[in-house]
Amino acid sequence: MLRNAHDAILVGVGTVLADDPELTVRMVEGRDPQPVVVDSQLRTPPTAKLLSRNGRRPWIGTAIGAAAVAGAGADRRASMEASGCRLMDCPAQPNGWVDLHALLRSLRAAGIRHVMVEGGARIITSFLAARLVDYAVVTIAPRFLGGLSAVGPLPRAAPGTASGDGAPRLGRWTSVQLGEDLVLSGEMVWPEA
Repeated sequence: MLRNAHDAILVGVGTVLADDPELTVRMVEGRDPQPVVVDSQLRTPPTAKLLSRNGRRPWIGTAIGAAAVAGAGADRRASMEASGCRLMDCPAQPNGWVDLHALLRSLRAAGIRHVMVEGGARIITSFLAARLVDYAVVTIAPRFLGGLSAVGPLPRAAPGTASGDGAPRLGRWTSVQLGEDLVLSGEMVWPEA
């Protein structure tokens, strides 16, 4: 149902490489959101389910220049575009990653108003660090998985600020139990800078 309520569903290339998701609506009736992959170096494999399934082909946010440096080059771009992908060239951050602010502006210009960032840990952390999250849904399962990081370290606010650190919290939150899982959701409340 969450996927159906959004215009687009966004994952990082790490999720594509690790999980090979389809990013479709399942278990309820509804349209599939536009899949978006943040892939600064065009590493999405040509065998990915997103490229081979019937339906919407992914839009791939890539960093201008980063793909060429990584050896993806014109052949890789042409191959991805021939498979039906729409490449969205964005400025690169100093670390070579896609500028998420620029990507969101490109998505908005293409008619995307509501984006669900589904994962993985690196892309979720990047959106949180850039303060580009306005609502969060967190599922807590009663299992210890070990070795998995849902969110990496976030930047801290300057010493002496009223908030004490840069970590956001959920405001006006609700909770519901779904099977064995606890689902928390709420608006993001950001500390003052």
